[in-house]
Amino acid sequence: MTTQNYEPKLQMVKERLTKIDEIMEKFKDLPDVQEKLRGAKVALQKSEEEIMHYYDIKDLSKHGLN
Repeated sequence: MTTQNYEPKLQMVKERLTKIDEIMEKFKDLPDVQEKLRGAKVALQKSEEEIMHYYDIKDLSKHGLN
């Protein structure tokens, strides 16, 4: 999975991913929990990408480049 190589840009996302990793370690013997937490990490990464894309678009429109 690409989550190990993912480097978040937002501090809040870094903190959330760290917390998810801690919870994953705590519940490492429960595959259902692991699966849901992996899904949460992917969703968090996608959300961050959407946020960053949104702000890129806003920057373009602010400078009249769209």
